[in-house]
Amino acid sequence: MPSERTRWPRRLAGVTAGGVAWFVAHAPLAATAQDAHPDDTSVAAAQAPPPPQALDALALLSEATRSFAGFRTVDGPAMSVRLAETADTLDLLTYQPGSLGSEPDTAFIDPMPGEQLLAPARNLMEWSAGRGIQWAAYDTTIYQWASRSQPGTPGHAGINRFQLGATANLGDFFDWGKTIVVAQGRYSSAIGGMPPLASQIGSPYSVDADFSLTQLSLLRLFVTQQLGSDTLLLTVGKVNPNDYIFTNPYAGDETSQFIAAPLDGTDALPSGFNNYTLGAVLQWQPSAQTYINSALTSPGAGASTGTGVSEIGDGGYWLAVEGGYVFDLPGGGPSRWLAGASLTNTDMNFNVLDGNYASAWSILHAELHPDLGTFVQWSWSDPEVDSIQMELMGGLLWTDILGTKGGLTMGLGGGTSVMSGGGSQEIVELFFRTQVAPSVQFSIDFQYIPQTVDAPQQDDVFLFAIRQTLTF
Repeated sequence: MPSERTRWPRRLAGVTAGGVAWFVAHAPLAATAQDAHPDDTSVAAAQAPPPPQALDALALLSEATRSFAGFRTVDGPAMSVRLAETADTLDLLTYQPGSLGSEPDTAFIDPMPGEQLLAPARNLMEWSAGRGIQWAAYDTTIYQWASRSQPGTPGHAGINRFQLGATANLGDFFDWGKTIVVAQGRYSSAIGGMPPLASQIGSPYSVDADFSLTQLSLLRLFVTQQLGSDTLLLTVGKVNPNDYIFTNPYAGDETSQFIAAPLDGTDALPSGFNNYTLGAVLQWQPSAQTYINSALTSPGAGASTGTGVSEIGDGGYWLAVEGGYVFDLPGGGPSRWLAGASLTNTDMNFNVLDGNYASAWSILHAELHPDLGTFVQWSWSDPEVDSIQMELMGGLLWTDILGTKGGLTMGLGGGTSVMSGGGSQEIVELFFRTQVAPSVQFSIDFQYIPQTVDAPQQDDVFLFAIRQTLTF
């Protein structure tokens, strides 16, 4: 499951303050001594390496840059280290509290009654991780109700989805250099077989972050190869472009953050972006605080659920380039500004067009405090290739509001979507999330849409949702 955001702030603030203090205390003295007495001592002082605190701060910014840009760890702990940390034999029945990667002492109920039933799956994943294959599994259920809907529709809908993924470092098994393979699938099931709530209320975009379909999908199947140093990565296979382009740590994960589509990525970019499809991604980190990601994908209707191989020869493409700059916000933590542009010849219905059409986007997100972040994001596409021409969204995410167990989190966001055919639709979304148990998150979500584009004659609509995510 995508992580909400990496927590660097307290460490970063501390080492940054230490580096600044060292510089203020020593740099003027060294300069004065060198000007007055250019001897060996002063020259040595002037050429001395930066203090450890400053180097640590730069390393943390570099780590934040890689995280924001979607760099995957290609070179992990050696197999011998992993094996030393796991049992020699597989014990499926012994209960181990807390899901893989969960933080201790954050939940209301620990352990949760019945959590022992997860022991076989959890123990198998941990045992496998020690042997070179990392697993991730979670189950999310979303159910929503609307204050009004189109005639003849129920006014409520729900979906459940189970997602399972595996990552293997081939360097652990073969002498292939630094290469990883990622595979991930999803089973989605509409609760009660009801149509998507978006169509029920007349919204042109999804309000529940997923369509109410029952299907088994191959989401990701790709190879990532490190090219020389770890600052240059090439990924080839079935990918989700939103893993590398237009990423937002505060609004990009419908399992734990906002669930309306404009606040879970964007709907104002072409089908080559809004799809799981075959493609290639080149990632380059030229400095600790900058990155450039480029992607080339083959849009196709069949690519969402299958391998997408059948779409290779249809002539459709989406080519994108994005650059980002990461900086340390005074009093806060790692923040980022990014901008990108793309070209495509495929419309929102996967039809290949005669011409090439542009899109552009930009995001600024800032960590104001270790527990408070904010963002503004904008995206635009030529109306020939997307039914939504422009989106402008903003919001904030406030974690650990009460400082108590459960780690209550609040998200507030909203903005406008301008349709290619005329008109616009505004939205405001508010959610609260808490960690009920080490493996279980629970959220309530509210949305308000003053007027839906496809049902302008009807009243404003209020949406209420409940969401639970179980992490194995």
